[in-house]
Amino acid sequence: MRRSLFGPIIGVIILAAAGAPSSAQTAAPKNEVELNGIYTIPGGEVNLSGTTAAGTTISFENDFGLKNKLGFGLRYIRRAESGKHKFMLNYARTASSNTRALGRTIVFRDRTYTANLDTRAEESLGVFLATYAYRWGNQKVRIGPMAQLGFATARVDLSAVTNTADAERSGSITKLVGTVGYDMDIHPTERVNIYNNVGVFRLKRDRVLRGEVGMKYYLTRAFGVNGGYQFGRYKLVDDPNFIRVNEHGPLFGAVLRF
Repeated sequence: MRRSLFGPIIGVIILAAAGAPSSAQTAAPKNEVELNGIYTIPGGEVNLSGTTAAGTTISFENDFGLKNKLGFGLRYIRRAESGKHKFMLNYARTASSNTRALGRTIVFRDRTYTANLDTRAEESLGVFLATYAYRWGNQKVRIGPMAQLGFATARVDLSAVTNTADAERSGSITKLVGTVGYDMDIHPTERVNIYNNVGVFRLKRDRVLRGEVGMKYYLTRAFGVNGGYQFGRYKLVDDPNFIRVNEHGPLFGAVLRF
């Protein structure tokens, strides 16, 4: 339901921007650096077996109720003089944790955590992506295909609150990932940039779906603020193990142009 609204909203924005006069716009700086806070609403599940026992599929929501938490993202953007070519380097890391008494017995990395045991869970996701987009359009509206390549690392840690060494277990999966999709920039005025991109990836059992929509407002030629919404679904598989991370939430930050 949430993503189904993006199409109509972006369509209205494009029509409004296309009707705005473009003669007053001047060339903007071609490089940007963003530092964003990412407020994550987490979800997903994990199954990490050990050498002697099969693991339990653990739900981040139902078994641990992981809490919403603030992560961060760092991004560099370079646009060609013509505006057709757009390059981006992006790194983001989010994490969430919670402690609760287990409602059932689970097995994780050869360790059995019994029902009613106070157990702490922490899940984290780090994603680095290099992006290239070729866009058609004019000074106000540009849209076109996008390709991304990079890596994603998902990690899960469990520990009993007794802090005994043998009650701590952790596991991670790192995979090379890439997506194909589209990228769009709308500049209704010199001070406003509305952006949207969505990419998907599927290779064997690995899955990625990610995207964002937002707006930047440039207070000066060199400095601006950014706000928007991002979503991502990552399933990383290392048979028989897998980690699936679902996350979405608002982002906000600062932009430096040069």
